[in-house]
Amino acid sequence: MTFGSRARSYDLTVQISCECLHTEPFISQVRNGQIVAQLNATTGEAIGPPFRTTGTVDGLFDFLAQSAYDNPVRMDVEYDAILGYPKRASVDRWAQMVDDEYFVTAVLTRK
Repeated sequence: MTFGSRARSYDLTVQISCECLHTEPFISQVRNGQIVAQLNATTGEAIGPPFRTTGTVDGLFDFLAQSAYDNPVRMDVEYDAILGYPKRASVDRWAQMVDDEYFVTAVLTRK
């Protein structure tokens, strides 16, 4: 299965980090293409909607497309070889700025 075949039900564990923000990894439970729950991956507690934009594979693609549109000085993305989703990304937005880089990691589990 590749993401071109549009998996509709999966769990997506995502972590976003940068110098200014380090989030706990969270799990988005996606069923029939919709987020039905988001949980802190460490505690299992429900979390609110701030991460809904990166809580689906389509959301990750959109987030990275926006990052590319912003014309960073460096952007590296690694895709899962089998499923095709972005599993690791690093973005350095400005050449002369210190600590502006951010990193995204994602792990998908089919349901």
